[in-house]
Amino acid sequence: MRLVEHYPETLRDIYDKIDEVIIAAEAKPGCMDIALHVTEWIREHWSRRTLIPAWWGCAEVKPDTDDTDEILPGVEIQVDPLRTMRGRELRDVVLGILLTDPNAIVSRPCHLATDIAALVENEWSRIQVYIPKAAAVDRAIRDARIYADFNGFSTIDRVVTVHNLSQSSIYEVFRRLQKDKDAREQPLLPGM
Repeated sequence: MRLVEHYPETLRDIYDKIDEVIIAAEAKPGCMDIALHVTEWIREHWSRRTLIPAWWGCAEVKPDTDDTDEILPGVEIQVDPLRTMRGRELRDVVLGILLTDPNAIVSRPCHLATDIAALVENEWSRIQVYIPKAAAVDRAIRDARIYADFNGFSTIDRVVTVHNLSQSSIYEVFRRLQKDKDAREQPLLPGM
């Protein structure tokens, strides 16, 4: 069971785009969990919010036309590619993930963190996007685990103990997910 399968469409889209940036950066195979960690952070910290341009704080900051510093001649001014406070916050979080994850072996973590934050900022700071409640995704993940653990009526006591739910709740989750599975696997007959 992959956590991404239970994400709403918006979060899956964010995950896929971050994954593409990581692949384009030619990161090591262990870095693929970074996309999941970043998407999980977005889900946990930005859920129940509508990401709108005003919330992102989109203010165009244009640097001076002068390419060099007057005080220190020959030193070029570095312009931050991130335009918003939220973009900078996300860059800091991604950099923290890259520096603390032992599997994240990246040659230039600062550049990768900036690329990921710029991607999210550019994609979603111009349109209104709602990130669903984290609780709904957590419930879907819990239900998938219950469905995987339930192997028949002989295992119900163990499932009840592990998930701390009543038998009727376990049966209801199992029936609902079994019905969804049957609907996916058995298409409707013609004329139905």
